[in-house]
Amino acid sequence: MQHDIAPMEYMTDEITPGEVLIFRWSGGTRIEIGRPEGEEYVWDQCIGVYDHATGEKTIPATYEAFRAKVDEWIADNR
Repeated sequence: MQHDIAPMEYMTDEITPGEVLIFRWSGGTRIEIGRPEGEEYVWDQCIGVYDHATGEKTIPATYEAFRAKVDEWIADNR
């Protein structure tokens, strides 16, 4: 995975109280979604931020755009 920017992270338990999810993005084509399992994280989901038709990322490389995409995913998965 190409890392274009400093990693951004956001943690929340908004979907299921008590179940923490972490969202991590380094400017690539997907935002990784993980959850703690013991001493490690399991990264088993992602949010795509790449449009194959245009060959461009769908969000700019800013924390605000990252959080907006995460908030959109959270709202869709409640």
